[in-house]
Amino acid sequence: ALIARELAPPGAGEVVVLGALLKRVRLPAEMGPQQVNPGHDPYVSHADQANVAAYQYSGLLYLSTAGVDFGGGELVFHDSDADRDVAPVAGRLVAFTSGLENL
Repeated sequence: ALIARELAPPGAGEVVVLGALLKRVRLPAEMGPQQVNPGHDPYVSHADQANVAAYQYSGLLYLSTAGVDFGGGELVFHDSDADRDVAPVAGRLVAFTSGLENL
């Protein structure tokens, strides 16, 4: 609830949590209900709202740390003036709007 309140722009009204999509991302992809589809590349630039129009906010909660548990894995925001990288750190929550503005 606290995160929902913080994400809502002033005057926008209540942010309602519609659910959560939890996926284990491990490449190469493995078959099974907790893994991505074999043809899906989670590292390709995308906007969640382009896939599901109702998505207004997205978030990542890192459960492990890059350089300790694995290599790579940075979240990259391609802004007009520069690319901005967010390194995976265990316990870090990254929340952002789901539209093309955060591609």
